[in-house]
Amino acid sequence: MRKFAARTPEAIVKEGPAGRPSRYDARKREFRIAPDADVAEILHEYFHHIDHSLTRLPFQTVSTDRGTILGEAISNEIERFGTLGETGRKSLAARIRGDLNLEDMPGAISLNEVGRGHAREYWAFHTGSRYREVFANLGSMFSTGRRGRVKSVLPELAAAFEAWLDAAIAKE
Repeated sequence: MRKFAARTPEAIVKEGPAGRPSRYDARKREFRIAPDADVAEILHEYFHHIDHSLTRLPFQTVSTDRGTILGEAISNEIERFGTLGETGRKSLAARIRGDLNLEDMPGAISLNEVGRGHAREYWAFHTGSRYREVFANLGSMFSTGRRGRVKSVLPELAAAFEAWLDAAIAKE
C-alpha cells in the first residue's frame, strides 16, 4: 500500500473496508483500497484518478460529444451494442465471462445488458460514468498485460486507447 501511495501524486490512499470493492473519490482525490484488492483493481482505480486529473484535449477521456479519441470509439461501441441481437449478446457474454475488467467494459457500454458492473442507478447518477469506467478498465487491462484480450473482443476500443497512449507519450 505504501509503495502505491508513493507513486500516486496528489491523492490520498486509505485502506477500505473489508468485503467492499476499492473505489476512488474524485472530489476528495482519495482512494479506498480493499484489503484483498489485486493489482488490476488498484490500477482500475488509479486510472480513474488519471482520468479525473486530465483537463485538456486529446487527453480528456469522458467527452460524450465525439470530440475525443476515446469518446468517439466508446460512442461507436454504444451504438454497435444497440444493434446486437440476442445471439450476439449471448456470444459476447460467453467470451468475456470470468474477467471482471472485461465484463465491466461491455457492462458500462450496454448498461449491463452484456457483462456486469455497476447498478443501473450508478449510470444515471454519474455524468460520463460509462466513458470513465471504460477508460479505467482499458488502463487496468493494458497495464496488466491483457492488451491482446481487449483487442480480441473490442478492437476499436483497443486501437483508440493505443492512440490515446501514443498522444499522451508524445506530449510528455
